[in-house]
Amino acid sequence: MIRDVFVNVSRAKLLMAIAIVLGTVLWVCDANAQEQADLIQVKNPILKPIKTISIAAGVSGVVDSVLVSEGDMIQVNAVVAKIRADEAKLSVARAKLALELASAKEKRDVDVRLAEKSAQVAEQELARTLKANTLASDTYPANEVDRYRLVAERASIEIERFRLDQALATIGRKQAEVELQQSQQMLYRHSIRSSVQAMVVSVDKNAGEWVEPSTKMIEVMSLERLRLEAFVDSVDASRFAKGAKASVTIALPMEPETVDAKVTFVSPTANPVNGQVRIFIEFENPKGTFRPGMSVTASIVRDAAP
Repeated sequence: MIRDVFVNVSRAKLLMAIAIVLGTVLWVCDANAQEQADLIQVKNPILKPIKTISIAAGVSGVVDSVLVSEGDMIQVNAVVAKIRADEAKLSVARAKLALELASAKEKRDVDVRLAEKSAQVAEQELARTLKANTLASDTYPANEVDRYRLVAERASIEIERFRLDQALATIGRKQAEVELQQSQQMLYRHSIRSSVQAMVVSVDKNAGEWVEPSTKMIEVMSLERLRLEAFVDSVDASRFAKGAKASVTIALPMEPETVDAKVTFVSPTANPVNGQVRIFIEFENPKGTFRPGMSVTASIVRDAAP
């Protein structure tokens, strides 16, 4: 009897353990099913770059050198090509000389100092003349006094004229500075630079070719941030909004890689034929694992707050 009781107890424990395991499995399956129900699967998304930029020539001329090749990664403001700049360099040299000359004229105050000395002497002579006539009238005739007064006034006017010349010299120096900046800017434009950190995908001009302003020389593509363009049913599109959380997965040889993403655009209109709505999903790609054109899958969290 004791053996039977022991066997019954063991069976009861075994059945309880099985029930617990089955309950756990069913709970996990239910949780996974609920999680899947909260996700909207995006069908056949197309992976595209957000930034594809054509770098164009800024001036006309002969291409002197191209400093990049397809596949090169370039940084912001990196020089990717150069246009021959012989005339621009000469223009900068002339502008520098003009600035030196204008600066020298501005600093020259010899004329002003000489005029001030002359005015001082003329004033003293006029003062002596007037004093002499005060002590003894008619020491200097009236016309002589007028001549001394005219000399003193002329010297004072000369000071004003030379100070005006100095002010004009200052303006000339500022003008020379502007012309130098313009020449340097023109020389700067002969070096073609990238405005983004990106990968070179095509080189369209080579050294020795003639280009005009806006002529496409190099095309670059930024891979730091990518975009999925896809279509979802209008019913699904009503269950999320711009800013909704999403995820993007790529099947790599070793194991899939998934990154967090975000819905950045939901079209306000639906296709009248199939009822689908165009959407954009964007995500960061700092390691460059994802590349435009790759086959990826994506899902959107339903009813996520923007």
